[in-house]
Amino acid sequence: MHGLQMPALILAFITGTIVSALFGNLLELQRQEVARMGEPFVTPTNIPRSLLVIVLAGPYFLVSEGINLGTTDAVLKLATVVFAGLWALASGILWLEFFVRLAQFL
Repeated sequence: MHGLQMPALILAFITGTIVSALFGNLLELQRQEVARMGEPFVTPTNIPRSLLVIVLAGPYFLVSEGINLGTTDAVLKLATVVFAGLWALASGILWLEFFVRLAQFL
């Protein structure tokens, strides 16, 4: 990788992780429950809200689900954390692009 690409990926990962954790914690405070990809956070009765919640806090929810799995299978838990990390990286790239476009607009 070139010199500038690695810091940009690290920044994107950190951004995605922070945004996801921020929204996940806000939802936990609002509902007074541990975040998860199920009721009351994600419901089939309110699809648009559920999609928004997953977009904003998906990696956080996935890690929370992985931690609270009733299994001791280390490979499954590791796969959950790796997938959540990749998801945080991808969402961080989108958030950074959004912030750059917003800064150009203002």
